[in-house]
Amino acid sequence: MTSGKVTAIAFLLMFIVVCSDFSSVMVTDAAPPVCCGENKMANCNDDACNTFCMESCRGGVCKWRGGKHGCHCYC
Repeated sequence: MTSGKVTAIAFLLMFIVVCSDFSSVMVTDAAPPVCCGENKMANCNDDACNTFCMESCRGGVCKWRGGKHGCHCYC
């Protein structure tokens, strides 16, 4: 009976550790877009970049630089 309790506690602790690691991966602090500068966007197409520029930067233009899309936010 004691080994069952120890096993249950071990699984509970393992579950807590896995959940805390998973939540730290899932929750990230998104930095606000930089005004008057480039905001790099990986794995993005023109439409997604333009939508991000219009919604997050009070306007802006999507540019292709260094092999990546970048939203240049207006000042």
